[in-house]
Amino acid sequence: SPFWQQPTAVLLLILLLSGGIRLGMMLLRDVPAATTRRQVMAEQLLESGQLVYCGEYFPLCGDDNQLTASVEPLPVLLFAGLMWLFGQTTGTVIAVVGQQALGVLTAVILYHILQHLFHNPAISLLGTFLWATYLPMITLALYLEAEIIFTCLLLLAIWALLHSLETDNKLTWVAAGLCWGLATLSRSITLYFPIVMLVVAAAHRPTLRRHAAGMGLALLAFAFTLTPWVMRNAQVFGTFLPGNTLLGYNLFRHNYFLGDEDFLHYGYAKEADPVIRQLIATTPNLRGDENEVEMDTFYKAEVLKIIKAHPVRYLQLSLYRFVALWTDFEVQRGQLFWQLVAVENGVLLLLAGLTAVRHLPHKPIHLLPLILLIAYFAATHSLIIARMRYIMPILPLVMGLAAAEGVRWLQQLWQWIPQWQLTPNKAA
Repeated sequence: SPFWQQPTAVLLLILLLSGGIRLGMMLLRDVPAATTRRQVMAEQLLESGQLVYCGEYFPLCGDDNQLTASVEPLPVLLFAGLMWLFGQTTGTVIAVVGQQALGVLTAVILYHILQHLFHNPAISLLGTFLWATYLPMITLALYLEAEIIFTCLLLLAIWALLHSLETDNKLTWVAAGLCWGLATLSRSITLYFPIVMLVVAAAHRPTLRRHAAGMGLALLAFAFTLTPWVMRNAQVFGTFLPGNTLLGYNLFRHNYFLGDEDFLHYGYAKEADPVIRQLIATTPNLRGDENEVEMDTFYKAEVLKIIKAHPVRYLQLSLYRFVALWTDFEVQRGQLFWQLVAVENGVLLLLAGLTAVRHLPHKPIHLLPLILLIAYFAATHSLIIARMRYIMPILPLVMGLAAAEGVRWLQQLWQWIPQWQLTPNKAA
């Protein structure tokens, strides 16, 4: 089709459309749309010079016990930097505009990833269009959260990884490690995925032999990027902490009710808070001034007792969360827009699965990292916490894989439709 023969022009149109939607959103909504925890932490960072937070996650915190690692540092540092340069009000607006610009950039990166995988402009443009116009992520970028920054860095890491697997260029291996490290400093869910990739590489010895040096460089770059955060946490909390301190809280909040008759539901903070406070009040060996790491350990110990007592129910709840992760059906219940988004996500996931089955045997080295990353994200969140916003950073990959199957179906449909040719009238 001539339409696909002008991929650069079509890509530009997609980017302009995406930019127009984003501009319209910013003109119609408050910017930022609401105050977030990361925005508050950025403001406090400017005032105190420290990452501090005292909220519902850690009831024992106070003025002398509020140094935090409850969120990853990179987005907070970036937001604080913009506030320092332009003032708090203007800085937050510029941060939102910057996030929307990063959203457009992620579409460009996704296009190049898909071209690298499929060498098919139709697939690349369809996947890019789906992502560039995805309203939930565009809306999320109106808030000072981590998802847009994380998504951009994650896609850059994947792009560099795919290029490295093909060329074994040492610089791109280092770039992949650095981007992966920066992504982990935005959302620490990616912290352990390099271990998954190493296990897969070890199982495929030709890949390991060919890329051992490059993988080593990537791991060194990854570790180097995390080092300042690890050192800061060691100084503050006296322990090794490469991620955040919310794992225990989230595990407890979303699983403490496993023993209840009605246990298949989302764990709301307002319901969990009194349970947590009662638990703290009835635990005699707590001093009352535990820091975040100590409370994280406490939450984990308590929830593991509950999970061990109800392992089958925990599995059932995790499967329930898997569905909720893609649909938000409980949190956004009854809202038509989110119901349509849930249907879209379900169709995309199905098509992506068909693409994986169809193409993985022919492109194992290139597709396997993407498929494993999607599975890793979905499984990890299903075991802990399920909100659609947490799955959005891997949706561009899901959309890209879905586009491959979608284009195949569209091509078949086009062949079934009769081709009517209109003969122009000739002048008498």
